[in-house]
Amino acid sequence: SFTAANLAMALARRPGSRTVLLDLDLRRPGLHNLFGATPGGALRDFLDGTQPMESRFVRVGRTLAIGFNSEAAADAGDILHSAETAQALESIDQLLDPDIMVLDLPPALVSDDVLAMRGKLDAVLVVVDGKQSTAKDIRACEALFENRIPLMGVVLNRAQDRGLGRLRYGQD
Repeated sequence: SFTAANLAMALARRPGSRTVLLDLDLRRPGLHNLFGATPGGALRDFLDGTQPMESRFVRVGRTLAIGFNSEAAADAGDILHSAETAQALESIDQLLDPDIMVLDLPPALVSDDVLAMRGKLDAVLVVVDGKQSTAKDIRACEALFENRIPLMGVVLNRAQDRGLGRLRYGQD
């Protein structure tokens, strides 16, 4: 979520751009905490067409719209697989006309939620936890997405350089 939020905010700084950030980690929504926001309700109500987009989205400046979520959903995979979610994403695209949508999704190896978005994503950016993820986890993600969803890249988060003192630029 932290990486998705920072990526969306960086993209939104481009003049004339339009960026949408959407909290699709329906099992453990948390974007609202990063922004200190109080969400207007469950995002599932927008995704299933029960509530209009305006009830769940907040505009941040002129170039960023954020879809917050306040409630976890036990049936997150079913929601993301649904035709209604595909229609909701299409309505975001039509109404907000973003240059890019950043979707915050749960860890790929924990559930099928990311694969549920197959066909709705242009690519996946894998965020690796430098303190917990292993090389085996990264290979498993690559295998999971292979021939299904293009892999844009891998971002290393919470990295620790254990050899920090051994390589110093300009020092002997």
